[in-house]
Amino acid sequence: MRVFLQAVTNQIKQLYEDCAAGRVAKVEATLISYPDLANGRRADRQRRTVMMAAAEAGHVEVMRLLVEKGGDVECLDEDKVTALMLAAAEGHLEVSPGVTHIS
Repeated sequence: MRVFLQAVTNQIKQLYEDCAAGRVAKVEATLISYPDLANGRRADRQRRTVMMAAAEAGHVEVMRLLVEKGGDVECLDEDKVTALMLAAAEGHLEVSPGVTHIS
């Protein structure tokens, strides 16, 4: 069981990095194999989701893909911050209309 949990943790970490970097093809490939990771969370203090990583970096296409696979744009991290709040804080105002109309 411990090995399985470590594998899932590593997969979430990689997906988080791919979402933050805007690697649409990699995110899509991961979600085909692991669709439940569309709401994956990092195992750190803030407990941010992969959606939050994409939003904070302004990667609308990654966010759309996550929403299509069941990702939640309204999920809160430990600081009670949503993905859309992170996007706005970073000046990515184009994110909100690009994501909310398909959710």
